[in-house]
Amino acid sequence: MEENKNSKKKNRKYNEIMLKSAIESVLQSKLTLYMASKEFNVPWSTLKANVERVKEERKQGITQIRMLKVGRPFSLSANLEQSLLSYIIQMQELGFGLTVNQIRQIAFSLAETAECKHYFNKSKRCAGWNWWVSFKGRYGLSLRIPENLSSGRAICSNPTILADFYEKLEATLVNHNLLDCPDRIWNCDETGLMYVNKPTKIVTKIGKKYVYNRTYAEKGTTTTVLACINAAGHFIPPFGDI
Repeated sequence: MEENKNSKKKNRKYNEIMLKSAIESVLQSKLTLYMASKEFNVPWSTLKANVERVKEERKQGITQIRMLKVGRPFSLSANLEQSLLSYIIQMQELGFGLTVNQIRQIAFSLAETAECKHYFNKSKRCAGWNWWVSFKGRYGLSLRIPENLSSGRAICSNPTILADFYEKLEATLVNHNLLDCPDRIWNCDETGLMYVNKPTKIVTKIGKKYVYNRTYAEKGTTTTVLACINAAGHFIPPFGDI
C-alpha cells in the first residue's frame, strides 16, 4: 500500500501515569471501565486490555502494576541511528549531502545487515516515510537546497587554509598602511550568472547557515560582468559582455 505523506498521525492524549491510575480505579471498583476511560482520556479498548492483563498477572502472584511499552519498538537501535546521523553530517560537510530517499535506503540496509526486527518496506528496500519523519524530529534535521561549490573551492574552504590566508592578509595590510584605509582597498573581479545543474534538497542539521553541493565542473551558459568595488563601499560602473 502506498504511504500517505500528508496523513496526520493521532497522538496519545494520555501518559503512563494516567493509564496506571485508570487501571487502579477500575480494579478498586471506584470507576467503571467507561467512566475511567473518560476520566483519564484512555481509549476504552486500551484500558480494558490492560485491566484484563493486570488481573491475569495478579493470579500469578504479580501484585505490582507493570506498564508495557506503548507502540512499536524502534527498527534501528540507538547506536545504529547515531552512526547513521554521523554519516549524514559527514557527507553533508564534504559536499555530498544525502537526500531523504538515500537515507531511507541506507536505514533499510543497516536494519538488514544488523538483522534487526523492522517494519520497513522490503519490496521497495527502504525505510518508511513515517520513520523518516520521526528520525528527523529526534535528531534535529532539516531539508535545505545546497549551493553548488566546485571541488577546488571546497578544498580551499578548509579552516586551516582560511586561517593562514587571513593571517597573511592582515600582515600585508599592516605592511602597506592599508588597515585603516578601506577606500584604498579595491577588488576587481569577473563574475556572472552560471547555468549548471539545479540541486535537490538534502538533509542537514537545523540551524546550518551554509549548505553546499560539490560539482565537478563550472561549465554552462554564462553571462559575465566585470565589477570593481572598494572596502568603503564605493564602486566603478560595471562593464558588461566581457
